[in-house]
Amino acid sequence: MKDQIDNNRELRSKIKDDVFIKQQLSLLSPGIDNSEKRFLVHEFTRSAMLLPDFNDYQRLSPLINALVDEVDTNDLLGCSTALEMLADIASSKQENINYFESIGLLQKIYKLFQTTKEDTDMGITHTACIRFFGYLSTTDSNALEKFPIFTSDVFDAIYHFDSLDPLRRKLAFETFAVVTKTIGAKRFLSSENCQYNIAKAFNCLAVAIARGSATPERKAWYLDNITTIFGNVESAESSNILKIWFNYLGEHFPKLLFDCLKKLIPELQIASLNALIALMKHQWAPEYFCVIDGFINFLLDREVHFSTIGYQLKYDLICRFIEIKPSSINSDLMEKLIIYRNMGVYAPPERHLIATEKID
Repeated sequence: MKDQIDNNRELRSKIKDDVFIKQQLSLLSPGIDNSEKRFLVHEFTRSAMLLPDFNDYQRLSPLINALVDEVDTNDLLGCSTALEMLADIASSKQENINYFESIGLLQKIYKLFQTTKEDTDMGITHTACIRFFGYLSTTDSNALEKFPIFTSDVFDAIYHFDSLDPLRRKLAFETFAVVTKTIGAKRFLSSENCQYNIAKAFNCLAVAIARGSATPERKAWYLDNITTIFGNVESAESSNILKIWFNYLGEHFPKLLFDCLKKLIPELQIASLNALIALMKHQWAPEYFCVIDGFINFLLDREVHFSTIGYQLKYDLICRFIEIKPSSINSDLMEKLIIYRNMGVYAPPERHLIATEKID
């Protein structure tokens, strides 16, 4: 924390330092040979604009413009790196988005998104554009409406995920998860007049997780999107919308998630537990899982092997159940959950405790 405060103080000092700014500008010579030095300068610009109180847009405009100029398809790697930096900046606060809009950057990237879509040689740039608008939407709740071609492409990719290669499929679901995060996006996608079929999109996500041909790694990818979507609770309104969306995953989804947890594959266990913890932020969620035969007893069983992270996540999940006291957990099971919590994360299985007591 102290290091971060010191770094921010140093950044603010550099922003006000005319000599330092001139020095940075002197390092911005064009050409691929000088790209490493330029991007060190761009990293300063990015860090400065990420400061919560940053508002020196005019003062840093030459440096900002230099970063924007990197969005040039003559250097695909430089272009993609610049887009990633600009995405970080845009997602940090609305003021940065407003500035980018005022200098025409958003429309520039929107056009680039469209022109690179069908060009196979521009795949890396198109992917960076997708990520840019995905990040943008986490701060600008109207982004889905402002950039309809982007939004349509996201949903089209979800509807036809079977036709995508694994990495494109991963990107499609990740982007879908990210763009649903704000309350503005939730309202828009839930409105009666919305042209996008949110129910179909969630059904596709459930199908992707359930598919037997999906490797554990890919199932974990898709479950991470459940965590992203349901882990962001802004208000009661947001939670109510998410309950409707959860039902779009299908009546068998809770059992599917439990089955993923029982696979005993570390990455799948961790993804499943993270998804459950995200879901349990909502008062409505426990009832979907606690009624599953064997679910609570599985969590209580210390003989089931988990990774170190998995044990901690399972403990956190149990603590959450104790905190919210779901009506579907009877008093006997609740008492066992409390005992589990009191024994700690890494307590040995009960039979080992009994054996130890007999020896003593």
